[in-house]
Amino acid sequence: MTIAVAKGAQIYGNNKYTPWGFGLCYGKSLNDPAQVLAFAQETCGDGRIELRGEDLLWNGCPMFQGARASFVCYPRGPKPSPVGG
Repeated sequence: MTIAVAKGAQIYGNNKYTPWGFGLCYGKSLNDPAQVLAFAQETCGDGRIELRGEDLLWNGCPMFQGARASFVCYPRGPKPSPVGG
């Protein structure tokens, strides 16, 4: 599997529970959608991912992986207190 994380993850806040965005470069002839989603989930860890879009032009990806899928990772928040809050 050949997938590259595009340069520069975008952080939307300033703590470990803040959503952040990233792009994955892929080649339609090299990767199937399931591989791209699996790598995105691996990149996000145990958080929830959301596909925000795809682009083919001026995206900073290498020519053999000319497509970029943009995701937002929503990290899993802190566990609720067992005694309530």
